[in-house]
Amino acid sequence: MYVKYPVNEVGITSEFGLRTHPITKVSRYHYGLDLGWIKYQAEAVYATYDATVIEEGYTTSMGNYIVLKYLKGENTIINIYMHLKQRSLIKKGKKVKQGEKLGYMGETGLAQGVHLHFEYWVCPKNYKYKSSDASKYAKDPLNYLYLFDDQTVTKNSSPRVKKVVGTPTTINKNKNQVEILKEYLNCRDNYSLSGKVLGFANIGYYDILDKKQADGYTWYRIDYNKWVADIKDYVKVLNKEEQTIPAPTPTKPKNFDKYNSFTALKDGYYYIYLKQNEEIYYPKQKDSK
Repeated sequence: MYVKYPVNEVGITSEFGLRTHPITKVSRYHYGLDLGWIKYQAEAVYATYDATVIEEGYTTSMGNYIVLKYLKGENTIINIYMHLKQRSLIKKGKKVKQGEKLGYMGETGLAQGVHLHFEYWVCPKNYKYKSSDASKYAKDPLNYLYLFDDQTVTKNSSPRVKKVVGTPTTINKNKNQVEILKEYLNCRDNYSLSGKVLGFANIGYYDILDKKQADGYTWYRIDYNKWVADIKDYVKVLNKEEQTIPAPTPTKPKNFDKYNSFTALKDGYYYIYLKQNEEIYYPKQKDSK
């Protein structure tokens, strides 16, 4: 599962790295990504991944904040949301799902303007969170976050913003489908290796809307202009199940005792063509005198 941006309207106002703090004017390392939006204020912020709340509170520098933890691969991932408008209603120990609302960006603590300061830490598997460990574990969030189809980004934001494309559906045995199994499968605007890369195909099930052969691959169209190549271990093709129509149950005629029955032992002609185990009824002949 990809890590989703924590806001639906992505406007990057300050990146990870050394900078001069806008309030203190002191040069110091910025361990997170500042997200704001020119046209809006107090945008909702969301969980980037299925996670557990391990801390929430208020400090004079962080303002209202909340800390989430989850496992990804062999690492413990810590996400920190700072300068929230209000204290979080989601308390320590609660589990949240990717996309679940955590609160709203604000201007609490040492902040200039309404925004979200977001940090992404990559820690050892059994790591216990300490706020002072940013210098050890904080990573550039732009290397880990992905913009989904239901999110937007400002034109002046970093070109390093990575995208995940495609909206998975549910498995449907009555349709031909593909299942995207793993991350980092390119999705293109055409069935060719020269097609424009739109982003990585989101993991999940998709109806097959078209199928083409090109460049040594079978290509499947999973949306209006979104194509993926059938690459081993990344794509699984699910052919719809053929619906077999059961043979009709013979209807016994009225006055059944006046009829004989015959059951075919195998497919073949018995004056008429019958399938194996198909049964017919015919009237009993009257005794001749």
